[in-house]
Amino acid sequence: MINIAICDDDIKAIKEIENILSEYATLINIKILIHFFLNGKDLISFLENNYIDLLYLDIQMKNLTGIEVGKKIRQELYNDEIQIVYISAIKDYAMDLFQVRPNNFLIKPFSKEEVEETLSTAIRLINDKEKTFTFNIKGTEIKKRISEIIYFESMRHKMKVVTKDKDFEFYSSIFDVYYELADYGFALCHASYIVNIEHIEEYNKDKIKMSNGCFIKISRSKRNEFMEQIAKFDMNRG
Repeated sequence: MINIAICDDDIKAIKEIENILSEYATLINIKILIHFFLNGKDLISFLENNYIDLLYLDIQMKNLTGIEVGKKIRQELYNDEIQIVYISAIKDYAMDLFQVRPNNFLIKPFSKEEVEETLSTAIRLINDKEKTFTFNIKGTEIKKRISEIIYFESMRHKMKVVTKDKDFEFYSSIFDVYYELADYGFALCHASYIVNIEHIEEYNKDKIKMSNGCFIKISRSKRNEFMEQIAKFDMNRG
């Protein structure tokens, strides 16, 4: 079951997206549950006690805009799990949307195929989040969901993995870890660091701020490669 919310002050747009999603879900044989909201305040109240996998969020709403709602979800509810698809009649919101980290963007008027693709992308990302990374500590095998891993740090012959709830150290090389996870949204930004792109809050040419508040350097030798990995990741998920 995929829980979906649509938040738009235009009921016609809500119904259009609902119909496309319902028909497509039936076609590909998945179960979905859709919730509707006409304003951001009601959506935020709902999210305080309920879980949503995928959110279609209009930007140009009265009172609370979609951008303001998105920032509240990420920064006040501390929810990085919801996949957000922004809806707008205006294309140029790139800088405003970076902190919200949306997964997709629908430009009005959107096509049936574009809406279907957002659901397909969401399903793929949900499946990816269930993937795990396995490592061994003193004979004990430990598995962590890759969505919970924030970054890896190389420490001579060991690797430190920093997760949402705990840090672990295990024997491996940074290249072995990177080649295992490169296809799942991890980027090599430094000879000693691998970061989970989903956990990047902001970055510039010199450093990255991760979701746990840590800052990680981007080395000169890795800068171009890192930027290419970010661009590739954004293209693949969008």
